[in-house]
Amino acid sequence: MRSILLICLIFSSLAGLSAATGWHDELSDSGSGYWRVRVPVKVENSGPRAAAGAVVALRVGNRPGELPLAGATARSIRACNARGTEYLFRIASRSSRLAAGDTLRLAVDAPGGGAQTYYIYADNPSALPVTDFLKAKLENGSLEQGSDFPAGWVTMLADGSHRASYLKTGGRGNSRCVYHKVDADVPPSWVKWVQSGTRVVAGRRYRVEGWIRAQDVRGTAGWFVHVNGDRPQLINQVLDAGAGSYGWRKISATFTVDVTQGDRPELLRGWYRLLAEHRINVDTIRPTPVFTYESGKVTMDASGFDAMARFCFDGLKMNASYTPWLFYALGWAYRPSEVFGLKPFTPEYEAAYKSAYKLLIDHLTERGWRKHFSLYLSDEPFFDNPQVVSDLRVVIGLAKSVAPDVPVYSSTWRHAPGLDGFLSHWGVGQYGCFPVEKMKERLKAGDKIWFTTDGQQALDTPYLGTERLLPTYCYKYGASGYEFWGVSWWTYDPWKRGWHQFIRQSDQGTDFYWIRYPNGDGYLTYPGGPVGAKGPLPSIRLKAVREGAEDYEYYVLLENAIRQAGKRGINTAEAKRALNAARSLVNIPNAGGMHSTEIMPDPDAVYRVRQAVAVQIVRLGNLTGK
Repeated sequence: MRSILLICLIFSSLAGLSAATGWHDELSDSGSGYWRVRVPVKVENSGPRAAAGAVVALRVGNRPGELPLAGATARSIRACNARGTEYLFRIASRSSRLAAGDTLRLAVDAPGGGAQTYYIYADNPSALPVTDFLKAKLENGSLEQGSDFPAGWVTMLADGSHRASYLKTGGRGNSRCVYHKVDADVPPSWVKWVQSGTRVVAGRRYRVEGWIRAQDVRGTAGWFVHVNGDRPQLINQVLDAGAGSYGWRKISATFTVDVTQGDRPELLRGWYRLLAEHRINVDTIRPTPVFTYESGKVTMDASGFDAMARFCFDGLKMNASYTPWLFYALGWAYRPSEVFGLKPFTPEYEAAYKSAYKLLIDHLTERGWRKHFSLYLSDEPFFDNPQVVSDLRVVIGLAKSVAPDVPVYSSTWRHAPGLDGFLSHWGVGQYGCFPVEKMKERLKAGDKIWFTTDGQQALDTPYLGTERLLPTYCYKYGASGYEFWGVSWWTYDPWKRGWHQFIRQSDQGTDFYWIRYPNGDGYLTYPGGPVGAKGPLPSIRLKAVREGAEDYEYYVLLENAIRQAGKRGINTAEAKRALNAARSLVNIPNAGGMHSTEIMPDPDAVYRVRQAVAVQIVRLGNLTGK
């Protein structure tokens, strides 16, 4: 597969480019010594997309285009940009000194259609070895290198009943291998050998494969692959070798990172068309604008974003979206993330955040899209934690100082008193955890409300009551929409299994636990490939989502017809009874989305109400001539 990220390396002479920028004196672990050699490397990105984290390989040698560092000690190598910000790298060398043919891999971030200069430093006899290296590829993928443990791998969730070992023999060809033994009749666990941190590039195709043999397996034996980007588990594939007993089996998975991450326009348009057909907006427009921070100044390239935003807003008539993830503050009980590598809440961080946000808002205003956006601030914040509330207030203050009218959204589920007057777009639970009176209070204050529905649009919900009725809840209680967190989170092949894998997560980044989300949670579509279709396919639940949205459209049409008829003195009592019947379909508090037979005890009532509403729309339209 051809990548749209094109990198060109230009090695500059020591007498040329190196003189343009002063030497960097404060590189890490100098040992109080200094560097005597540096080589400037200019990276040109001729592709349209920023090379954020792309890995380039620099070959050591004295030929043109090679890195002239043969003989330098590996421990003295450092890499930085013109500002002195150090970059991760990794050296592939057979000894402690670099030799011709060795490779230095460097993560780069040259802007699309632009260039970035990096400096490779060497020859500091006092330098200490660096403490962190770039992981440019899977280390020890064969698992055959190591002594007591396979190099680069760690075991997790092993205990007295779920054991993990590293054997010197027993693998294919009697090589080294890893071995798991689980006692009979113990709770299942993802006991495993793990390696993480390997970088991948959006738009490129990867293949992972391995060999496994088993005896008396009940459950799953194999591997899983996670790809994380601006969200966890953009790709989550299980390589299941099967249960029972068998000899060596080869299992593999091939994936293209941007199929789910969303950078290729043709793939995105297919997804966006499917969403629009079912009355769904996209969470963030991809590709997102590319922000660059250089010498204290923020710039923005929105060319790819503009093309897709026009397609969504003007072509597909979508009307809502979140701001890019750059402006997201925190989730759960986490502290705010860095922005451009700047620590919250330093003066540099605050200035950069506001500058980037202003660039975005001014651009949206110029294009006429400002009205469609809410700033996605925080996912389910632990607002009982004073530190979380304090952090959110600071970020909200930064955003509102730039654009006080742009709604600031957080899915709090419940009312968070500490965010009153700060948060202006609330994600609330529709089952009563956010009291109706508080909803009315926030609406009266000028705030906006959406219902948030994680875990409720699942497979174990008879009648699809949640999917069908959520727009009716919106109509009755003044919410202008609702959100659901995913349409394609397939942890297993959904054609084969309707349940999810266990995943490991943490509320604050320190204490981790294992959890399995409700069956079907996070996806409303199916991959088309396994059944011979091109592109994703809608689920029955997604069809119910569209039906519910069209119910809402009927209500609004009738409400407008009643208003027009009233101006002409036409009796609208029967039409108002039809609308009241629609409102009576739902109530807060209620049993919640997983108990759909309780919130929709009579599915036919929905169709009777819709028919009655339609009859009144037609009747009043005939009487008013509209």
